[in-house]
Amino acid sequence: MFFLGNIGLPKKGSELSWIIGVLLALNIYRESSLRPVKWENPTPLVFLQGPTAANCELCHVEMLHKGTVIGPESLAFDDQGYMYTGTADGRIFRMDQNGLNPTAFFFTGGFVSSPERSGNGLSNLSEEGLGLLQYCVEEVASAAHPNSIPGAKTCGRPLGIRYQKGKLIFVDAYWGLFELTLSSNLTKWLVKPDDFIFTNSRNAAKIATLPMKFLDDLDVSRDGSVYFTDVSFEHSLSNVNVELAEAAPRGRLFRYDPRSSNVELLLCGLYFPNGLQLTHSGKSILVGESTRFRALLVDIATVQSQRNFTSCWETDMLPPGVKVWSVFPGLPDNIRANPDGTTYTIAFPAPVAAVYHTLIQLPWILENIVKFIPLQYLEVFEPKASFVGILDETGAFIQSFHDKLGEYTSKITQASFHPESGDIFIGSYINPFIGKKVWSG
Repeated sequence: MFFLGNIGLPKKGSELSWIIGVLLALNIYRESSLRPVKWENPTPLVFLQGPTAANCELCHVEMLHKGTVIGPESLAFDDQGYMYTGTADGRIFRMDQNGLNPTAFFFTGGFVSSPERSGNGLSNLSEEGLGLLQYCVEEVASAAHPNSIPGAKTCGRPLGIRYQKGKLIFVDAYWGLFELTLSSNLTKWLVKPDDFIFTNSRNAAKIATLPMKFLDDLDVSRDGSVYFTDVSFEHSLSNVNVELAEAAPRGRLFRYDPRSSNVELLLCGLYFPNGLQLTHSGKSILVGESTRFRALLVDIATVQSQRNFTSCWETDMLPPGVKVWSVFPGLPDNIRANPDGTTYTIAFPAPVAAVYHTLIQLPWILENIVKFIPLQYLEVFEPKASFVGILDETGAFIQSFHDKLGEYTSKITQASFHPESGDIFIGSYINPFIGKKVWSG
């Protein structure tokens, strides 16, 4: 997902000048497939050092369910310690208190294609539904990149997942927000991507209320409100690398009101809003912006009372109630509150994005590169290394865990402490397993 990570920049100015000269010479009226946005007010690049210095803590994790649970992007635990995750073939799996014995018990493709749309998408599947399930499972198992198989939307792709009071609440990247009651296996389709969006603003920009294209993560407040992110109103998960390359402020933060069933826009103009987590106090939200290498701290009360969506583009000032919580040495993914009540765990699929950090300040270079080298071929430069950070309430790193060569746990998207054992379970949007690290504190 995250390309152009930690490859080095040219060491001499003459080399960079030569590259720029070649690009200019080759730019013969070709139209670029990208529309990258210039980062007008860049923050300095942060490097891996001190508590984030590379190590090998994740170099030998246990690989659970290899080849069965493919692309376990997000993880959640219920009150009894059972673990849940969504996979690239559209299913959600449940595992026991030890993270073992995975059982599929929801399938997005089966749910959205069934006339009833009330079960779990697996029970009483028609012949057509069984064929779809078989197709999705087999295609993902054999795909080089499981999140971009033909017909990925038809299968569905569960991403962010949470547990609250006997229910799983999760987003599917293509299909919206869902609620699954565990005791009955009955599912409610809470939000569809084209549902009406309430802005409380007469002069809201048109782009503020466009349909959702790429739902990513969520969290649930004590009163049942669901806060969730839409990465882009233009590109879906199937075009994730385009969204990352263009680094445009197309993301939004929403609130689903369980009493009115309304969807309220809280923020627009976000840069690939990936992970989302309510703070331990429940009064604010942490929102990771992958293409700005940072997380925002959003005061819920202030944002709800001062919503103004006349512009959804980068400005010199953040909206009222929003401030930068932390700037990172990489691209953040899922953020999760830890059971200790004071710290947070953040997954970083790609660290130290030096070239990427430069290119989104000089977007015309990347715009011209893809005229001659298709974007998918640039994935060869993706760093394999990933790491997980533990941060305090102020956004300062306390410690980090790395697989510095990316041989075991590349492309980490979430790491969570088991509520009972304290072991760390590791998810990835692409790896065909769940990682487990025994944790002794």
